[in-house]
Amino acid sequence: MTSAIQAIHIPAYEERTDPSPHTVYRIQITANVREWPMWRRYSEFVDLHTELTKSTGSPPPAALPPKHFSMFRSRSNPTILDQRRVELETYLRAILSTKEDKWRESYALKQFLGIPIGKNTAIEGRLATASSSGTFTLVSWLDEHIELQSSVRDIRADINKRNALSDRGDISGSHQSNVQAKKKLLSVQTRIDVLDDSLKTLAMAGMSEGELQRRTEMVVRLWDDCDKLTKMVTVARHTSRALGATLERNPAPDTDRNALLGKGPVSFSKPGRVFGAPPPPQETEETRPLDPNGLLQLQQAKIDDQDANLAQLSSILQRQKHLGLAIDSEIKQHIEMLDQLDQDVDRFGNKLSAAKKQMNRLG
Repeated sequence: MTSAIQAIHIPAYEERTDPSPHTVYRIQITANVREWPMWRRYSEFVDLHTELTKSTGSPPPAALPPKHFSMFRSRSNPTILDQRRVELETYLRAILSTKEDKWRESYALKQFLGIPIGKNTAIEGRLATASSSGTFTLVSWLDEHIELQSSVRDIRADINKRNALSDRGDISGSHQSNVQAKKKLLSVQTRIDVLDDSLKTLAMAGMSEGELQRRTEMVVRLWDDCDKLTKMVTVARHTSRALGATLERNPAPDTDRNALLGKGPVSFSKPGRVFGAPPPPQETEETRPLDPNGLLQLQQAKIDDQDANLAQLSSILQRQKHLGLAIDSEIKQHIEMLDQLDQDVDRFGNKLSAAKKQMNRLG
Protein backbone atom coordinates (compact mmCIF):
# COMPACT_ATOMS: atom_id res chain seq x y z
CA MET A 1 0.00 0.00 0.00
CA THR A 2 2.89 2.42 0.67
CA SER A 3 4.09 1.98 -2.92
CA ALA A 4 0.64 3.17 -4.09
CA ILE A 5 1.20 6.66 -2.66
CA GLN A 6 1.59 9.07 -5.56
CA ALA A 7 2.31 12.31 -3.69
CA ILE A 8 2.77 13.65 -0.19
CA HIS A 9 2.73 17.28 0.94
CA ILE A 10 2.71 19.29 4.14
CA PRO A 11 0.87 22.41 2.93
CA ALA A 12 0.13 24.00 6.30
CA TYR A 13 0.44 23.91 10.06
CA GLU A 14 -1.97 24.81 12.83
CA GLU A 15 -1.70 26.12 16.39
CA ARG A 16 -3.73 24.24 18.99
CA THR A 17 -4.26 24.86 22.69
CA ASP A 18 -5.81 21.58 23.88
CA PRO A 19 -4.56 20.01 26.10
CA SER A 20 -1.61 22.42 26.03
CA PRO A 21 -0.33 24.89 23.39
CA HIS A 22 1.36 23.02 20.52
CA THR A 23 1.76 22.98 16.75
CA VAL A 24 0.48 20.28 14.40
CA TYR A 25 1.37 19.82 10.72
CA ARG A 26 -1.17 18.75 8.10
CA ILE A 27 0.19 15.92 5.95
CA GLN A 28 -1.75 15.55 2.69
CA ILE A 29 -1.39 12.01 1.27
CA THR A 30 -2.49 11.22 -2.31
CA ALA A 31 -2.91 7.57 -3.35
CA ASN A 32 -4.25 5.93 -6.50
CA VAL A 33 -7.93 6.09 -5.61
CA ARG A 34 -8.23 8.47 -2.67
CA GLU A 35 -6.67 11.31 -0.71
CA TRP A 36 -6.61 11.94 3.02
CA PRO A 37 -4.99 14.28 5.58
CA MET A 38 -3.07 13.39 8.75
CA TRP A 39 -2.25 15.81 11.58
CA ARG A 40 1.06 15.14 13.35
CA ARG A 41 3.12 16.97 15.95
CA TYR A 42 6.87 17.39 15.67
CA SER A 43 7.35 15.02 18.62
CA GLU A 44 5.53 12.31 16.61
CA PHE A 45 8.02 12.83 13.78
CA VAL A 46 10.80 12.29 16.31
CA ASP A 47 9.16 9.05 17.51
CA LEU A 48 8.81 7.90 13.89
CA HIS A 49 12.48 8.61 13.17
CA THR A 50 13.55 6.68 16.28
CA GLU A 51 11.34 3.69 15.46
CA LEU A 52 12.49 3.54 11.82
CA THR A 53 16.13 3.63 12.89
CA LYS A 54 15.58 0.91 15.49
CA SER A 55 13.50 -1.44 13.33
CA THR A 56 15.66 -1.22 10.17
CA GLY A 57 19.09 -0.84 11.77
CA SER A 58 19.93 2.39 9.94
CA PRO A 59 18.57 5.96 9.90
CA PRO A 60 16.27 7.11 7.07
CA PRO A 61 17.88 8.66 3.96
CA ALA A 62 17.07 12.24 5.04
CA ALA A 63 17.88 13.87 8.35
CA LEU A 64 15.09 14.99 10.64
CA PRO A 65 15.06 18.78 11.15
CA PRO A 66 16.40 19.67 14.60
CA LYS A 67 14.31 21.05 17.40
CA HIS A 68 14.91 24.73 18.09
CA PHE A 69 15.57 25.59 21.73
CA SER A 70 15.18 29.20 22.81
CA MET A 71 13.68 31.30 25.53
CA PHE A 72 10.61 31.89 23.34
CA ARG A 73 8.50 29.06 21.96
CA SER A 74 8.99 28.31 18.29
CA ARG A 75 5.21 28.47 17.76
CA SER A 76 5.48 32.24 18.07
CA ASN A 77 7.93 32.41 15.15
CA PRO A 78 6.19 31.74 11.79
CA THR A 79 9.53 31.73 9.94
CA ILE A 80 10.88 28.82 11.98
CA LEU A 81 7.60 26.91 11.73
CA ASP A 82 7.40 27.34 7.97
CA GLN A 83 11.02 26.26 7.54
CA ARG A 84 10.37 23.18 9.65
CA ARG A 85 7.25 22.41 7.57
CA VAL A 86 9.35 22.37 4.39
CA GLU A 87 12.06 20.22 5.99
CA LEU A 88 9.52 17.71 7.32
CA GLU A 89 7.99 17.42 3.86
CA THR A 90 11.45 16.80 2.39
CA TYR A 91 12.04 14.17 5.09
CA LEU A 92 8.89 12.18 4.20
CA ARG A 93 9.46 12.48 0.45
CA ALA A 94 13.00 11.12 0.81
CA ILE A 95 11.67 8.03 2.59
CA LEU A 96 9.02 7.38 -0.07
CA SER A 97 11.32 7.97 -3.04
CA THR A 98 14.42 6.05 -1.95
CA LYS A 99 15.34 2.83 -3.78
CA GLU A 100 15.47 0.82 -0.56
CA ASP A 101 12.00 -0.08 0.68
CA LYS A 102 12.90 -1.07 4.24
CA TRP A 103 11.78 2.32 5.61
CA ARG A 104 8.94 2.72 3.15
CA GLU A 105 7.39 -0.68 3.96
CA SER A 106 7.87 -0.47 7.71
CA TYR A 107 4.92 -0.87 10.04
CA ALA A 108 5.76 2.38 11.87
CA LEU A 109 5.55 4.54 8.71
CA LYS A 110 2.26 2.96 7.60
CA GLN A 111 0.78 3.63 11.03
CA PHE A 112 2.16 7.19 11.01
CA LEU A 113 0.58 8.00 7.61
CA GLY A 114 -2.72 6.32 8.44
CA ILE A 115 -2.39 3.64 5.76
CA PRO A 116 -4.86 0.74 6.24
CA ILE A 117 -3.06 -2.25 7.72
CA GLY A 118 -4.34 -5.82 7.62
CA LYS A 119 -4.41 -8.11 10.62
CA ASN A 120 -1.33 -10.10 9.59
CA THR A 121 0.68 -6.94 8.89
CA ALA A 122 -0.28 -5.52 12.27
CA ILE A 123 0.79 -8.70 14.03
CA GLU A 124 4.13 -8.72 12.17
CA GLY A 125 4.69 -5.08 13.11
CA ARG A 126 4.01 -5.73 16.78
CA LEU A 127 6.28 -8.78 16.77
CA ALA A 128 9.09 -6.91 15.02
CA THR A 129 8.91 -4.14 17.60
CA ALA A 130 8.77 -6.62 20.46
CA SER A 131 11.69 -8.70 19.14
CA SER A 132 13.90 -5.65 18.64
CA SER A 133 13.27 -4.45 22.19
CA GLY A 134 13.19 -7.90 23.78
CA THR A 135 9.83 -7.23 25.51
CA PHE A 136 6.37 -8.64 24.84
CA THR A 137 2.86 -7.91 25.99
CA LEU A 138 0.51 -10.72 26.96
CA VAL A 139 -1.05 -10.67 23.48
CA SER A 140 2.13 -10.22 21.42
CA TRP A 141 3.76 -13.07 23.37
CA LEU A 142 1.05 -15.45 22.17
CA ASP A 143 1.35 -14.06 18.62
CA GLU A 144 5.09 -14.77 18.68
CA HIS A 145 4.43 -18.30 19.95
CA ILE A 146 2.04 -18.92 17.04
CA GLU A 147 4.64 -17.60 14.58
CA LEU A 148 7.28 -19.90 16.08
CA GLN A 149 4.98 -22.90 15.72
CA SER A 150 4.50 -21.97 12.06
CA SER A 151 8.28 -21.69 11.63
CA VAL A 152 8.72 -25.16 13.15
CA ARG A 153 6.28 -26.55 10.59
CA ASP A 154 8.22 -24.82 7.81
CA ILE A 155 11.44 -26.46 9.00
CA ARG A 156 9.77 -29.87 8.96
CA ALA A 157 8.61 -29.18 5.40
CA ASP A 158 12.19 -28.31 4.38
CA ILE A 159 13.46 -31.55 5.91
CA ASN A 160 10.80 -33.58 4.09
CA LYS A 161 11.75 -31.81 0.87
CA ARG A 162 15.41 -32.63 1.51
CA ASN A 163 14.57 -36.31 1.96
CA ALA A 164 12.48 -36.39 -1.19
CA LEU A 165 15.24 -34.77 -3.25
CA SER A 166 17.78 -37.15 -1.76
CA ASP A 167 15.66 -40.16 -2.78
CA ARG A 168 15.57 -38.82 -6.35
CA GLY A 169 19.35 -38.38 -6.37
CA ASP A 170 19.28 -34.55 -6.46
CA ILE A 171 22.27 -33.95 -4.20
CA SER A 172 22.48 -30.19 -4.79
CA GLY A 173 18.78 -29.59 -4.11
CA SER A 174 18.89 -31.81 -1.03
CA HIS A 175 21.88 -29.90 0.30
CA GLN A 176 20.18 -26.52 -0.26
CA SER A 177 17.03 -27.66 1.55
CA ASN A 178 19.09 -28.91 4.48
CA VAL A 179 21.04 -25.65 4.72
CA GLN A 180 17.78 -23.69 4.61
CA ALA A 181 16.35 -25.82 7.41
CA LYS A 182 19.48 -25.21 9.53
CA LYS A 183 19.27 -21.43 9.09
CA LYS A 184 15.60 -21.37 10.05
CA LEU A 185 16.27 -23.61 13.03
CA LEU A 186 19.00 -21.33 14.41
CA SER A 187 16.69 -18.32 14.01
CA VAL A 188 13.87 -20.13 15.80
CA GLN A 189 16.15 -21.12 18.69
CA THR A 190 17.21 -17.49 19.15
CA ARG A 191 13.60 -16.31 19.14
CA ILE A 192 12.57 -18.99 21.64
CA ASP A 193 15.37 -17.84 23.93
CA VAL A 194 14.01 -14.27 23.79
CA LEU A 195 10.45 -15.54 24.34
CA ASP A 196 11.58 -17.54 27.37
CA ASP A 197 13.43 -14.60 28.92
CA SER A 198 10.41 -12.33 28.45
CA LEU A 199 8.34 -14.54 30.78
CA LYS A 200 10.27 -13.10 33.74
CA THR A 201 9.23 -9.58 32.75
CA LEU A 202 5.61 -10.63 32.28
CA ALA A 203 5.64 -12.39 35.66
CA MET A 204 6.92 -9.25 37.36
CA ALA A 205 4.19 -7.25 35.56
CA GLY A 206 1.48 -9.26 37.32
CA MET A 207 0.91 -12.45 35.30
CA SER A 208 -0.86 -15.11 37.37
CA GLU A 209 1.09 -18.13 38.54
CA GLY A 210 -1.12 -20.55 36.60
CA GLU A 211 -0.72 -18.62 33.35
CA LEU A 212 3.04 -18.40 33.89
CA GLN A 213 3.23 -22.17 34.36
CA ARG A 214 1.14 -22.75 31.21
CA ARG A 215 3.35 -20.53 29.08
CA THR A 216 6.49 -22.07 30.54
CA GLU A 217 5.25 -25.47 29.39
CA MET A 218 4.57 -24.00 25.94
CA VAL A 219 8.20 -22.85 25.73
CA VAL A 220 9.44 -26.26 26.90
CA ARG A 221 7.46 -27.93 24.10
CA LEU A 222 9.04 -25.57 21.59
CA TRP A 223 12.51 -26.49 22.88
CA ASP A 224 11.60 -30.19 22.57
CA ASP A 225 10.56 -29.64 18.96
CA CYS A 226 13.86 -27.85 18.30
CA ASP A 227 15.82 -30.76 19.79
CA LYS A 228 14.01 -33.20 17.50
CA LEU A 229 14.53 -30.99 14.47
CA THR A 230 18.23 -30.63 15.31
CA LYS A 231 18.59 -34.41 15.22
CA MET A 232 16.67 -34.55 11.94
CA VAL A 233 18.81 -31.96 10.15
CA THR A 234 21.91 -33.77 11.41
CA VAL A 235 20.98 -36.90 9.47
CA ALA A 236 22.56 -36.40 6.05
CA ARG A 237 20.64 -38.93 3.99
CA HIS A 238 22.46 -38.02 0.80
CA THR A 239 25.67 -39.48 2.15
CA SER A 240 24.21 -42.95 2.42
CA ARG A 241 21.68 -42.89 -0.41
CA ALA A 242 22.63 -40.50 -3.18
CA LEU A 243 26.37 -40.93 -2.97
CA GLY A 244 26.18 -44.64 -2.41
CA ALA A 245 23.53 -45.29 -5.05
CA THR A 246 24.45 -42.96 -7.91
CA LEU A 247 28.19 -42.72 -7.64
CA GLU A 248 28.89 -46.40 -7.12
CA ARG A 249 27.47 -46.96 -10.60
CA ASN A 250 30.15 -44.60 -11.96
CA PRO A 251 33.44 -45.68 -10.38
CA ALA A 252 36.42 -43.42 -10.77
CA PRO A 253 38.84 -44.25 -13.62
CA ASP A 254 42.27 -45.53 -12.69
CA THR A 255 43.91 -42.46 -14.24
CA ASP A 256 41.98 -40.14 -11.95
CA ARG A 257 42.72 -42.33 -8.98
CA ASN A 258 46.44 -42.38 -9.76
CA ALA A 259 46.47 -38.61 -10.23
CA LEU A 260 44.80 -38.14 -6.88
CA LEU A 261 46.62 -40.73 -4.81
CA GLY A 262 49.90 -40.87 -6.69
CA LYS A 263 51.19 -43.40 -9.19
CA GLY A 264 52.02 -46.92 -8.18
CA PRO A 265 50.64 -49.04 -5.40
CA VAL A 266 49.80 -47.49 -2.08
CA SER A 267 52.54 -48.17 0.45
CA PHE A 268 51.75 -48.62 4.10
CA SER A 269 54.27 -47.31 6.59
CA LYS A 270 54.55 -47.76 10.31
CA PRO A 271 52.50 -45.31 12.31
CA GLY A 272 54.44 -42.44 13.75
CA ARG A 273 54.92 -38.70 13.56
CA VAL A 274 56.76 -37.55 10.44
CA PHE A 275 58.13 -34.03 10.09
CA GLY A 276 58.25 -32.34 6.72
CA ALA A 277 55.99 -33.22 3.79
CA PRO A 278 52.64 -34.83 4.71
CA PRO A 279 52.10 -38.47 3.73
CA PRO A 280 50.05 -39.20 0.59
CA PRO A 281 46.30 -39.58 1.15
CA GLN A 282 45.08 -43.06 1.94
CA GLU A 283 42.09 -44.45 0.07
CA THR A 284 39.28 -46.05 2.07
CA GLU A 285 36.29 -48.20 1.26
CA GLU A 286 34.13 -45.09 1.40
CA THR A 287 36.15 -43.17 -1.19
CA ARG A 288 37.04 -46.10 -3.48
CA PRO A 289 33.91 -45.97 -5.72
CA LEU A 290 33.86 -42.15 -5.99
CA ASP A 291 35.17 -39.94 -8.76
CA PRO A 292 36.67 -36.46 -8.02
CA ASN A 293 33.23 -34.82 -8.02
CA GLY A 294 31.98 -37.49 -5.68
CA LEU A 295 34.93 -36.89 -3.37
CA LEU A 296 34.14 -33.17 -3.25
CA GLN A 297 30.50 -33.90 -2.49
CA LEU A 298 31.51 -36.35 0.20
CA GLN A 299 33.80 -33.74 1.74
CA GLN A 300 30.97 -31.19 1.68
CA ALA A 301 28.69 -33.76 3.30
CA LYS A 302 31.25 -34.31 6.07
CA ILE A 303 31.51 -30.56 6.62
CA ASP A 304 27.71 -30.31 6.76
CA ASP A 305 27.65 -33.10 9.33
CA GLN A 306 30.18 -31.22 11.44
CA ASP A 307 28.11 -28.02 11.18
CA ALA A 308 24.98 -29.92 12.16
CA ASN A 309 26.78 -31.49 15.13
CA LEU A 310 27.93 -28.06 16.24
CA ALA A 311 24.37 -26.74 15.93
CA GLN A 312 23.12 -29.69 17.97
CA LEU A 313 25.81 -29.08 20.58
CA SER A 314 24.79 -25.42 20.72
CA SER A 315 21.18 -26.45 21.26
CA ILE A 316 22.18 -28.85 24.03
CA LEU A 317 24.26 -26.15 25.72
CA GLN A 318 21.34 -23.73 25.54
CA ARG A 319 19.12 -26.36 27.14
CA GLN A 320 21.72 -26.92 29.84
CA LYS A 321 21.81 -23.18 30.41
CA HIS A 322 18.06 -23.06 30.96
CA LEU A 323 18.24 -26.06 33.29
CA GLY A 324 21.06 -24.41 35.22
CA LEU A 325 19.08 -21.18 35.57
CA ALA A 326 16.03 -23.13 36.74
CA ILE A 327 18.13 -25.03 39.31
CA ASP A 328 19.69 -21.76 40.48
CA SER A 329 16.24 -20.21 40.92
CA GLU A 330 15.04 -23.28 42.83
CA ILE A 331 18.08 -23.23 45.12
CA LYS A 332 17.56 -19.53 45.85
CA GLN A 333 13.96 -20.21 46.80
CA HIS A 334 15.06 -23.03 49.11
CA ILE A 335 17.66 -20.77 50.69
CA GLU A 336 15.02 -18.11 51.30
CA MET A 337 12.72 -20.75 52.84
CA LEU A 338 15.54 -22.01 55.10
CA ASP A 339 16.37 -18.45 56.15
CA GLN A 340 12.72 -17.86 56.96
CA LEU A 341 12.61 -21.13 58.91
CA ASP A 342 15.75 -20.12 60.82
CA GLN A 343 14.16 -16.79 61.71
CA ASP A 344 10.97 -18.52 62.85
CA VAL A 345 12.96 -20.92 65.02
CA ASP A 346 14.85 -18.03 66.63
CA ARG A 347 11.61 -16.12 67.22
CA PHE A 348 9.96 -19.21 68.70
CA GLY A 349 13.02 -19.82 70.93
CA ASN A 350 12.85 -16.25 72.21
CA LYS A 351 9.17 -16.70 73.04
CA LEU A 352 9.93 -19.94 74.92
CA SER A 353 12.68 -18.21 76.88
CA ALA A 354 10.36 -15.34 77.82
CA ALA A 355 7.61 -17.77 78.85
CA LYS A 356 10.09 -19.76 80.95
CA LYS A 357 11.21 -16.61 82.79
CA GLN A 358 7.61 -15.70 83.55
CA MET A 359 6.94 -19.19 84.89
CA ASN A 360 10.02 -18.97 87.12
CA ARG A 361 8.73 -15.70 88.57
CA LEU A 362 5.35 -17.22 89.27
CA GLY A 363 6.92 -20.29 90.81
